Amino acid sequence: MRQLGRSSSPTAIYHGANIPIAVCIGTVVVWLWFGTTAAATLAGGYFLLVLLAFAGFMWWEAVGRARTEVKTCALPSNSPAGLVEDYEALLTSREVLCGGPMQLDSAADLHRWTQQQRAQNGMAPLNWSAYLDLASWEGIGTDEGRVAIMDLSGHQLWGEIPPELGKLTNVQALDLSNNDLSNGIPPGLGSLKSLEFLRLADNQLTGTIPSELGNLTKLEHLDLSNNELTDEIPPELGKLTKLEHLDLSGNKLMDEIPSELGKLRNLKFLRLADNQLEEIPSELGNLTKLEHLDLSGNELMDEIPPELGNLASLEHLDLSNNYLTDEIPPELGKLKNLKSLRLADNQLEEMPSELGNLTKLEHLDLSNNELTDDIPPALARREQAGLLVVTR
Repeated sequence: MRQLGRSSSPTAIYHGANIPIAVCIGTVVVWLWFGTTAAATLAGGYFLLVLLAFAGFMWWEAVGRARTEVKTCALPSNSPAGLVEDYEALLTSREVLCGGPMQLDSAADLHRWTQQQRAQNGMAPLNWSAYLDLASWEGIGTDEGRVAIMDLSGHQLWGEIPPELGKLTNVQALDLSNNDLSNGIPPGLGSLKSLEFLRLADNQLTGTIPSELGNLTKLEHLDLSNNELTDEIPPELGKLTKLEHLDLSGNKLMDEIPSELGKLRNLKFLRLADNQLEEIPSELGNLTKLEHLDLSGNELMDEIPPELGNLASLEHLDLSNNYLTDEIPPELGKLKNLKSLRLADNQLEEMPSELGNLTKLEHLDLSNNELTDDIPPALARREQAGLLVVTR
């Protein structure tokens, strides 16, 4: 029988997390004691270095202990390879995600702790415990004994995303959306080579999108929307050639939309709305399977690329609330499957007659532009027949 280790401290991870507070307090005490002389500054500096080294040691020692000394768990000798690593990664992650103890010695302990947390927080915590089979763990789905699905959306989780999740090498779907998770996205998630679905939306994640996510070559769905992510969209996302759904909306992403996204030939849904993006690359016209494109609420400037007229499968196009100028490209008249076209709140000046070829169009919003032309006669007839809603 193989065994996982036993935890000697139910709050091992957080011991290390409190060290930086001690560092700050200790440094202030030194400076207050010695004054503001050069000697005091030197003494304070040495004190800070010593405490930082100690903090690093305690942090890694705590994490190492949490990984290897988790709750004793007897596993059958024929358990699939990697199962021990799955247990260790999840039990290490539980305390980070919801403040749960590492050690639960019995079902009675688990029940007692669950009731206590329900009374305090109004919601039961994760029932993850080494004496329970993985298949019975809340939010966990298994395939041939290994973790294949982790769905903890809407579980009131807080803190950072545990980097240990990057060791779940067999996981295919990971959903941590609609929680209170903060700090950055761990680059280690780029090691999940079996991952097909990743959703981290509706949290408080900060920092950049790690370029390592470009290693997830099996990924079909990526949703990082409604966070506080900054900087550029990494061009490495252009390597996700199986991707069908990409949503990065509601962040603080800036600069140009990378032209490499034009390599995502299987993409059907692309939403980059409500960021600070500045330019539409013509390469987006290569996404011939795209059905939904939303770039609204950015800082897009200059002309609408005529190459968008190559998006033969497109049904919804939203470029509203930007700084787009000049004429609406006549090439948009080739979008025969288009049902919704929103170009409101720009600086567009001219409307081509080719828009009259959009025979499936149901909603057209041209409000708050500098257009002087009326809509093409074919669209006017559709409006009169009640087949098209036009907002001028």
